[in-house]
Amino acid sequence: MNATLTKAIKSSSEETVLNAIEAFKEAMAGSNIEKPGAWLKKAIEEGWIKNEEIKQQSELDIFKEWYTLAYKKKLVLASQNTKNGIIVYTVDEQWIPFPEMLVKYPLSTL
Repeated sequence: MNATLTKAIKSSSEETVLNAIEAFKEAMAGSNIEKPGAWLKKAIEEGWIKNEEIKQQSELDIFKEWYTLAYKKKLVLASQNTKNGIIVYTVDEQWIPFPEMLVKYPLSTL
């Protein structure tokens, strides 16, 4: 801890700091960071998050776009987020995992 890192922590929200720390842990697991204090300071200032969370956010964006189009085409009636991922309720009254539906009805074809 140095003065500039302390200042960055104090001037940021708790969520931003915790996200940056998780990103820092992920980076440390994959490589050796020469200046960890500077790395963490930059992560806090720029609002970095773990790569896994970026992937999840991207998948959610794809789902939102896909679901809007699938609903308009009367392929689905509802959706639900479960511990195993997103599932959609079809017009055939079946709950199907979103990845399966995405394969069956790609975004590009809707």
